[in-house]
Amino acid sequence: MGTKMGTTVAAGTVMAAINGLLAVAMGAIGAHGGSGEHSATSITTGSTFQLAHAGALVGLAALADRTPSIGRGRVLLSGAVWLIGPGAAVFAVALYASAFGTAVAGAAPFGGLAMIAGWCLLLAYGVRSIAVPAKSSRPSVRSTWRSTGERRPPDSGTGSGP
Repeated sequence: MGTKMGTTVAAGTVMAAINGLLAVAMGAIGAHGGSGEHSATSITTGSTFQLAHAGALVGLAALADRTPSIGRGRVLLSGAVWLIGPGAAVFAVALYASAFGTAVAGAAPFGGLAMIAGWCLLLAYGVRSIAVPAKSSRPSVRSTWRSTGERRPPDSGTGSGP
């Protein structure tokens, strides 16, 4: 039927869906039922950050799906997913709570720091990918014809044939 999703891919997808769902729902509440300017600003900020990071999680999950499951690159991507997903949720929920007068707004900086740390890990992944290019899993044409003992590469079909 299909291939089984890796833990990072599945977790990133679930966190993206939860963050996106909550961001859209809270954005609608803020647009139609917010009480006061502080409430509207907190809800708008929370939903904007949460929705943007939900999109980033979709991209991270797709990238993790294409990254070998062993190695530092996968560790960096997994760390980014596990910091950005919960970080966005904590940050946004703290802002939503402050909009409704609940005293958990102090959690917002922890969510923000987690998101920043996740973006730093993604940056490290990108820099590492530039410095250490991935090896192709496909053999080159040259290595294929050399391993068969032929003296020249196989005809690519562009020349004139019999």
